[in-house]
Amino acid sequence: MKATITTQLRRGLVVTAIVAASLATLLLALTFLQRLDWRLDLLSHLRLHLIASLVVAAVALSAMRRLRVGIAAASVALAVLIADTAVVPGGPERVDASPDLVVVHANTGNHQLDRDAFDAWFATVRADVVLLQEVTPHTLEHLESRWPEYTVLAAEPRWDTRGVAVLVKAKRSAEADLLHPLPDKDRPIAVVTLDVAGTTTSILHFSTTRPLPRDNFEWQAEAFEFAAQWANEERSEGRVPLLVGDFNQTPRGWQLRDLCRETGLSPMMLRSWRWPLPRVAGLAVNGFLVPDELLVIDKSAGPYLGGDHWPVIASFAADGQLNLEVELSTVHPEEHEPPERHVDDRPGEAADDT
Repeated sequence: MKATITTQLRRGLVVTAIVAASLATLLLALTFLQRLDWRLDLLSHLRLHLIASLVVAAVALSAMRRLRVGIAAASVALAVLIADTAVVPGGPERVDASPDLVVVHANTGNHQLDRDAFDAWFATVRADVVLLQEVTPHTLEHLESRWPEYTVLAAEPRWDTRGVAVLVKAKRSAEADLLHPLPDKDRPIAVVTLDVAGTTTSILHFSTTRPLPRDNFEWQAEAFEFAAQWANEERSEGRVPLLVGDFNQTPRGWQLRDLCRETGLSPMMLRSWRWPLPRVAGLAVNGFLVPDELLVIDKSAGPYLGGDHWPVIASFAADGQLNLEVELSTVHPEEHEPPERHVDDRPGEAADDT
């Protein structure tokens, strides 16, 4: 009797694993048809999760001596992973250098911000530019009183989820402005302009609505269209564009991929959407779209501060400054002696530049 129950249970598990593998395979195939329907685009953001579920099914089938089916499932998972790598644009180059710019993007969670947790984390960040979304009037008041070493360059606190604020370290010269180009309930977009190691850099901080339902998906498309136009205009006027925010898209979404292709920016997204799964399974919807002129030194997602997103932080080095440092480090002193007057007339200049 016991053997019969074990056999039936085993068969049930085999059938369950086969059904799961078949369903995952079907859904994975549909993710590559994402341009046909906005719901398929939503599904594409779960492609890695579906691949993982297919691998689990393959391991389970192999463990239950269904090797052929298990190997087939594993082969499909590998093929989809290779196809995914080919489709998703690569990230920016990373270097080991001193940072010229440190940028933080954080969702303050509207009314859900844990102020003590935020202050404890923010004290360790040492950011040059802080870009906040879902900022309420109470949150902005707290930030201004608690962090006097930062200047609020632009802010539009709101009681809904569309409030924004731009904070810049007081000793850093920068300009900021708020734009309202989108029909999404007058959602503000922040623009910050500052000098990064001799390069004028413009940061566009924008957060799109979730692509659900269809109307929101269309609003999101308009936001990406505006961002692409803005980035190309900034570049044509000699400024380096950097896009930062909660894009509510992973690099597997076609809208974000198109934005990167049209602007030449590289996506650097971090797992930052908090949902009822471990962080390793979180969706990478917050991050940075990085130009070639900025090289990434470090990137990370911060701790939970309230709301439904983790904050993200990145440090950058200006490409031109890094190249200059490399050239200076490889120059032979006997071949390129600095003029005496450079040392005598401008004492301390080299130390300041460094």
